[in-house]
Amino acid sequence: MPSADLIIHSARLLTMDSQMPKAQAIAINANKIMAVGSNSEILPHKDKHTRVVDAQMNTVMPITTSRRRLMLVEV
Repeated sequence: MPSADLIIHSARLLTMDSQMPKAQAIAINANKIMAVGSNSEILPHKDKHTRVVDAQMNTVMPITTSRRRLMLVEV
């Protein structure tokens, strides 16, 4: 399983995906979303270099910009 640069967990994540409109956690690698799902699905992507952020059940929404950069917005 590849490791993530950043994991945000324990969030109210708005995915904007009709198949899975909400999730608890997101894993990001090289400014790209690698996985979205529950805490138990995403936290295994962590290694000793991964920055891990506990969102404390705040709402988070990933946004891609026109330059294909990923930004995370706390709502």
